[in-house]
Amino acid sequence: MSSLVEAGTALLRAGHFAAAERLLYRAAQEGLRNALVHGDPSSVRITLRQTLTEATLTVCDDGRGVDEATLTERQAAGHVGLVALRGLLSDAGGSLQVTPGGDGGTELRATVPIR
Repeated sequence: MSSLVEAGTALLRAGHFAAAERLLYRAAQEGLRNALVHGDPSSVRITLRQTLTEATLTVCDDGRGVDEATLTERQAAGHVGLVALRGLLSDAGGSLQVTPGGDGGTELRATVPIR
């Protein structure tokens, strides 16, 4: 499997945004874990982007993909990683979207405000 991480050099410097950093790190962990455990991808791409008001981490894979029914089934079976992450991001004023990727696979997008 190949992987790629992209990030701008000015992102989340020197601990000024410690809460946002922790949430985005947690999102990266969950996105990678889900891709590897459930998706069987040949590649995963992690991208981190920042504006003046928010930071967005995206984890895209080219694996089997996911749909809303599968997410609901996994949650009912006790898989709570995405539910917990969504709650943490929401509590911080952010959001989490998990959608089918453009060329198959799955895209996880976590956004947090920068305060």
